[in-house]
Formats: sequence, C-alpha cells, structure tokens
Amino acid sequence: MAKPAGRRRSYTARGITRLTCCVRGCTNKAKFEWRICADDNLARPICSEHDVALNTLVMRWAFQNTREPDIARYRQRVLG
Repeated sequence: MAKPAGRRRSYTARGITRLTCCVRGCTNKAKFEWRICADDNLARPICSEHDVALNTLVMRWAFQNTREPDIARYRQRVLG
C-alpha cells in the first residue's frame, strides 16, 4: 500500500485512524498527525510509537536532558 500524501487540512479523528503511519517501512495505524515546516507544513499521519520518538528527539534537542520526566510522562500517556 502506498503511503498517504500529506495534506493541507488536518485529518479528522476518524480519518486519521484509517491511514497507516507515514514513516517508511512502518505499517502501524496512524493515531496522530505531524507537520514539518520544511515539508511545506503538510499534515502527515503518524503512529503512536513514532510520535513518541519524534517528541523525544525534539525535547532532547531543545532542552538537552533537562526534561526527561516530561518525556517519560508523555511516553506513558501515549503508549501506556
């Protein structure tokens, strides 16, 4: 199955669950959407695991290791 193209409008809560994650090789169902400025700010569907990975990457990039408790709480909330 081809990966969904990004879109300008946000996905609906029901619509996002009909798609697979946009990450190459991932076949998980999407749960969230991500927008990246360098990608023309298109909405891209993403699964929970990759959402947590991206949030972790960005939090560590922006705040170094000062926000580890926040990352852990987010991981627990999203992944259980």
